[in-house]
Amino acid sequence: MEIKKKKIASRHKKSNNQDIFHLLLPSLLSIVACMVLLGGSTWAYFIATLPQTDHKIEAANYDILVDVSFIEEGQDKKVVPLSEDSQTYSFETKKTYTVTLTAQGSATTGYGILLVKTNSESKEDKYYTNQISQGDNMTFFLISNQDITCSFVPSWGTYSGSPSISNGEIFEINSSANSI
Repeated sequence: MEIKKKKIASRHKKSNNQDIFHLLLPSLLSIVACMVLLGGSTWAYFIATLPQTDHKIEAANYDILVDVSFIEEGQDKKVVPLSEDSQTYSFETKKTYTVTLTAQGSATTGYGILLVKTNSESKEDKYYTNQISQGDNMTFFLISNQDITCSFVPSWGTYSGSPSISNGEIFEINSSANSI
């Protein structure tokens, strides 16, 4: 008997270096692309600068210039605030005072709050003016049946209630510090 040598054909092709290169090529290209992108973003991060301009944010402000006067013996007399840096004034009994409020500042509109304190009571009552636009003024006449102290407080914005003091009106304060 004779044994013949038969060549058995393999089902799988022998791999060679060129086939491995084709398999690894997408992975190698991905690694190179990642390195390029990482290097580019790192370079951009370190060379980027922001302009050094000063940007100031300034809120609107609203202030009221108060002018108080009364007529005595035919002459107009100015009333001086109780302290130089306040807008608090003292009003005497039964005199008619002319109060002019002038709006100032960068806010377009606001209103004034009148805080009234009688000498006999320790609490303060609040009265609100109409809206006073920037640069406009409001004049009213104040009469009290007792000595009082009034502070004028500016308030930026719009008052949501009904104002107690309107332009050109007479504002009378009773002994109970309520307006009529």
